[in-house]
Amino acid sequence: MLDGEGDPNNSQQFAEATEALFSVSYTLKFMIKNGPPETAVNYGVPPLEGLWWADDMSACRDGWK
Repeated sequence: MLDGEGDPNNSQQFAEATEALFSVSYTLKFMIKNGPPETAVNYGVPPLEGLWWADDMSACRDGWK
């Protein structure tokens, strides 16, 4: 899960956090996939989902949370 504020298109912090999230997700996926044959499972990493809101809903992306 990531928390933050502002426009995700212009946020270096958002980009780095998203990269870290996917890095962990894919590392776990391949550890499980390549584990012992009796417990190995191949699954798809789900797409990124977002919940966005703003204190003032007429605000532009800079006011997003």
